[in-house]
Amino acid sequence: MVKAAALIALFIPAIAAAAPCVEAAKTTAAVACVEDHWERAFIGGDSAVLNALLTDTFQSYAGDGTVHDKAAIVKIASDHAKAHPNEPVTPPPVHADIQLRGDVAVVFWKNPDGSLASVDAFAWSDGHWRAWYSQHAATKKS
Repeated sequence: MVKAAALIALFIPAIAAAAPCVEAAKTTAAVACVEDHWERAFIGGDSAVLNALLTDTFQSYAGDGTVHDKAAIVKIASDHAKAHPNEPVTPPPVHADIQLRGDVAVVFWKNPDGSLASVDAFAWSDGHWRAWYSQHAATKKS
């Protein structure tokens, strides 16, 4: 855990330069900041930030049932950035509901047209939020 905390501390200044906000607080604003940095790191293929943010046991579940671990997410992000070198590193707007319960934060969000919903789960560890779970699914209007 100390090694992970050192990595996070090393990369937090670089992340903050990209999108000024404060991550190191147990607030919904800090969790929103972490979400923003996560999206920017994913779109930009920033493996250092992703490796610091995602726990070693991170799991992401796609709507089709595919499971991606931390290494797969880092590779997908890197491949995406290489395939889209001129894509702006600006996360799309989402409608998020951030809930804090002690050392756990859960973020429920939908994209603007409501066609995709996601859940991201974070744990507070050594003064920082770390992501350990994510799930995405296409949604249908009822």
